[in-house]
Amino acid sequence: MLKYLKIAFEIRGQIISKIWIWFLLAVIVYVILFNGMDIYRDIYREEASKTEAAAEYEEQKTNYFAINRLDTLNPITSKSEDTYYISKLIYNSLFEYDENLMLQPVLVKSYSVNTEKAYIECTLKTGIKFTDKSSLNATDVEHTINLIKASPKGSPYYTAGKKIISFRRIGEYSFRIYFNNNYNCSLDDLVFPILSSGQQTSPFRPVGTGQYRYKSYNSNKSLRLVPNKKYFGEIASKNMVFRVMPKTADIYNLMQMGDISCNIETGNDRKSEALDKGFVIYDFTSNNVDFVYLNNKNAHLKKKTFRQAVNYCIDKKDILERSYMGDGILTDSIYYPNYLGVEDELNHYKFNTKKAADMLKKAGYEDADNDGYLDGCELTILVNEDNAMRTSAAGRIRTTLRQAGIKAKLLKKSKKEYRKLIEDSKFDILVTGYSMQEEYDLRTFFNGKAEWGFTNYKLSAAASELSRLHKAEEYRTYYEKLKEAIIEDASYSVLCYRKESIIGVETFSAEELPMFNNIYKNSDTWLWKKRL
Repeated sequence: MLKYLKIAFEIRGQIISKIWIWFLLAVIVYVILFNGMDIYRDIYREEASKTEAAAEYEEQKTNYFAINRLDTLNPITSKSEDTYYISKLIYNSLFEYDENLMLQPVLVKSYSVNTEKAYIECTLKTGIKFTDKSSLNATDVEHTINLIKASPKGSPYYTAGKKIISFRRIGEYSFRIYFNNNYNCSLDDLVFPILSSGQQTSPFRPVGTGQYRYKSYNSNKSLRLVPNKKYFGEIASKNMVFRVMPKTADIYNLMQMGDISCNIETGNDRKSEALDKGFVIYDFTSNNVDFVYLNNKNAHLKKKTFRQAVNYCIDKKDILERSYMGDGILTDSIYYPNYLGVEDELNHYKFNTKKAADMLKKAGYEDADNDGYLDGCELTILVNEDNAMRTSAAGRIRTTLRQAGIKAKLLKKSKKEYRKLIEDSKFDILVTGYSMQEEYDLRTFFNGKAEWGFTNYKLSAAASELSRLHKAEEYRTYYEKLKEAIIEDASYSVLCYRKESIIGVETFSAEELPMFNNIYKNSDTWLWKKRL
């Protein structure tokens, strides 16, 4: 019996040993396979990463933009904003604005301005060709001016046309343009596209001297432009396609699909969705300025010292960062940042409520009842409640005014009420905004014709004189004096010039930016790539 038990235990031990051996073998195989899978996975990921990094991208020879349906391709009669901007690619003007809004001759070789007799005499460059192969001459300028003088109200050049009285040809390339008075005798009124006198009108197919020439147009699909090989300047390297989109189109989705390479955006919330979708953003300065106007009809604000004290109470840097989320540019005056190349110093009225309080105390203001506020000095701050950024700025101004002892009440009103109170001049401090025109004729800001009614005839006369000057150095020297006078007057305090953006697909780049008045400027240098 013991013998059989011994045999049984030996057999059991052998079986258990074999089970353990197979178990250990299984574990070893599993570990090898698992680690192998990890190694393989790492190798796969590394190779995938290399493949992704080595993925080929091809630079595109065509930039694609989105536009609304155009009313006409005729830049003289069109009321379409898209036609206005696109025409700057097809046509040239006698003069054009540079990045500092200084006028520069384009089609003009030489010129002189006679402000007393109200005419400008010009001589054109020779050898410039239209895309219909005709040569530019004085007849084309006369033809264009006649079209502008007959243009309908609402067209972009209607105002300039009304200022021009007559055209006198002196030679094949020389002429004089006469204006209705010597204060309207300005180069600013000679920034319009020059059309060929042989221009076909029906159907209208653009014929210009610009960097691009018209290729084709389907009013429901797209407008195509190609480089003008006969251009007298740098020849473009890209084609331009402007896709006609319904107003309800989702531009961002079209960009993700590769149908649009970039788009110009101006809205306050333009960046949030773009960043979420991985788009790139390039900011440039718009013509939209937000500012504070101090109503001179108020007994206190009619005093320059009081206005200057209020300016010291406006913390512009804080407002820019907290109310505008940094989405703006600070300036010295109501004019465009670094206007005419005169650099903004940003050292006027640096935020200092203590200095403001001291100024008011020296001016005779007191707090007799010790309530923390100057006696008999409560101001109202008017703002449109629909504009969140300006409303926020107005609230911060109220807070900082109180730090200097100036009691202030915030009037947040609907657009209709807001307009009515401005019309009736029932406010002390106005927080508002304005879209500037490229010619920067700001006479209405000083002659009482703006809706808020500010009148300062000295500043108005100076602004008028600025528009009559025509030499770069004269412009700059005169503007420096005007700028200082506006700052000293202290009726206007600029919060910021707003930004707008080029929103591009992930592989888009724009090192050279456009201008608010020419949104496709430098677009030939913009690059984007598609993955093959």
